[in-house]
Amino acid sequence: TIKDVTMFEADLGVDVYCIHGTNQTTPYQFSYGEGYFPDYQPQTVNGNGDGTVNSRSLELCKQFKRLKGYKVVDGLWATHLEILQRDDIIQYVGDLLKRQNRRMRGEDVMDF
Repeated sequence: TIKDVTMFEADLGVDVYCIHGTNQTTPYQFSYGEGYFPDYQPQTVNGNGDGTVNSRSLELCKQFKRLKGYKVVDGLWATHLEILQRDDIIQYVGDLLKRQNRRMRGEDVMDF
């Protein structure tokens, strides 16, 4: 459970920006019948996520103390790996880097 994850309690000293896809069929739960682990495939229950990580796990990043941005994308090119090829995400990350660069030079910068 979230209360057992100690990394969310402390300020880790870095700003966090989360970006992930949604509405992709994603394994949510695996179950093995008695005596079937590890030699057999589990029964899989699918749910929402980015095709690799389920939504419940993806949303944990909202718990970071220094969360500065949270962006969820849907539709085409919204899977765990495809998201890195989206023009809007490339633009978003580029804008974040430009803002951070200006911040490091001492310029006034508005957050998203």
